[in-house]
Amino acid sequence: APDQVRTRVQTEYKAPESELEQQISDVWKEVLYLETVGPNDNFFDLGGHSLLVVQAHRKLREVCEQTISLTDLYRFPTIAGLADYLSTGGDAAVQAKQSQERGAKRRAALSSRRRKRGRG
Repeated sequence: APDQVRTRVQTEYKAPESELEQQISDVWKEVLYLETVGPNDNFFDLGGHSLLVVQAHRKLREVCEQTISLTDLYRFPTIAGLADYLSTGGDAAVQAKQSQERGAKRRAALSSRRRKRGRG
């Protein structure tokens, strides 16, 4: 339910640094029903899913001057990554690889926690 309290991801909160990061953060807070969302928070780790990505995409197109595709939200799941990509036209391949590496680390950590729970 939207009014459920979501637990914060293990990233330390820091405030958005640019106007674009703030715009993205505002959209994510609205779509995910959260009070704070920092630039290093991952949309999917915060409870985002495919239907919410579509909502976020629609709202971002309304508030951002930059052209944004739906797949950009999957390729750059953090506010900092998405803002950097949109504002500087950063190297998408490098950014996507970094995002994939972060995802692999999270999956490995989750798998490790599951194995530990099974033993204990």
